[in-house]
Amino acid sequence: MTREIAGSVPPQAADLWAYAEQIGFKTTLLRRVENGSGRLREQLVDEILHLRIVNTILDRTESETIILLSGDGRLSPTGMSFPVQLRRALTRGWKVEIYSWEASLNTTQYNILLKDYPELVTINLLDQYYDALTFVKEINYYEITPAGNKTEVFIPGRVVQALSLS
Repeated sequence: MTREIAGSVPPQAADLWAYAEQIGFKTTLLRRVENGSGRLREQLVDEILHLRIVNTILDRTESETIILLSGDGRLSPTGMSFPVQLRRALTRGWKVEIYSWEASLNTTQYNILLKDYPELVTINLLDQYYDALTFVKEINYYEITPAGNKTEVFIPGRVVQALSLS
């Protein structure tokens, strides 16, 4: 079994990355870079995972299952995408399970794979499991009102709930 996860920092998610490594994921973290307007943006995270998918396909002698936790189906500047790489696996008999939030699922791209390989592709929406997959860290922060006043805001913490698939 191959477990890969990639992300970018900042924002920091040190606990997430440490946990992923603890449970056996090969973790690749890339620094966000500043675009011309002073904002930080991700760079090459998807491309790293595209490469790892192809390497896994090439390294295995038998077809297995790829589980992709991403709804991103856009072509990168290099002409790659998750659907392109998954199609490579599907043509070799691999099964593909896609897990995504409904709002971020590129249905145009993934529905084509589902139509072309209905016996090998499943799409699973995560929305119904929101409380089991997310947590909110308790925090006090200040926001500036439109009038310029500083207002304290408290967000209570919420831990993940047990996931029930029944």
